[in-house]
Amino acid sequence: MQNYREILYKDYFSTQLGRGMQMQIEEKFLTEKNQFVLEIIPLLPSNKDIKILDIGCGTGSLLAALKESGYNNCTGIDLSEEQIQVAHKNGITEAQLGDLVPFLEKNKNSFDLILGMDIIEHFTKDELCDVLEKIKLALTANGKVLFRTPNTDAPLGSIYCNGDFTHETLLNYNSAEQLFMALGYQNISILSSKIRVTPFAKEIIRKVFNWGFTWKIKFLLFSSGRSSKKVILTPNLIIKASV
Repeated sequence: MQNYREILYKDYFSTQLGRGMQMQIEEKFLTEKNQFVLEIIPLLPSNKDIKILDIGCGTGSLLAALKESGYNNCTGIDLSEEQIQVAHKNGITEAQLGDLVPFLEKNKNSFDLILGMDIIEHFTKDELCDVLEKIKLALTANGKVLFRTPNTDAPLGSIYCNGDFTHETLLNYNSAEQLFMALGYQNISILSSKIRVTPFAKEIIRKVFNWGFTWKIKFLLFSSGRSSKKVILTPNLIIKASV
């Protein structure tokens, strides 16, 4: 019997990421890259010479954002041959096909920064703990990690958390902090992701609605005796930590 991952990851781009796209591949790639420039690049170290690994690099949009921002010592790895082909068509030759765990085991103490966008949710709990341990070993002294993952506390969070059949482990602020603390990571920060829509007029309307909705949820938490101090409401969480 085939493992579900063998079935779904074989054509992951066409059956999930590219399914029902209303925009061309090039436009989607550019949209993703611009989002990373907005959301991820400002969180990175200022030293542009650091060695960076992007796990689950997909079509290479984060690698493109890194290169555009001056980070040229980058490598990406992904299990999907289809996505690597798209990355290469987009000129992202730093993206390579490979299995993450053997790659990490062969590259101990090799990277100053390891990034993972929308990837850690694809592992079971046991697998995720194992991968995060191996990531620690692949980092140099004082190396850092930065992950983006769906946020179960987000309003209508099931849209993001359950919209992909391959999702296994889903986190909120508290469980993300608990996981990384238990694995011995240091300087852990759990941050909100960035939201932006276009055109500008729609973004203003979105901000107004988001402000009202956020305060409604905070009031509900208060009325139930819960603190909103460690509750993030954006669709994704950004997890930063060091070793």
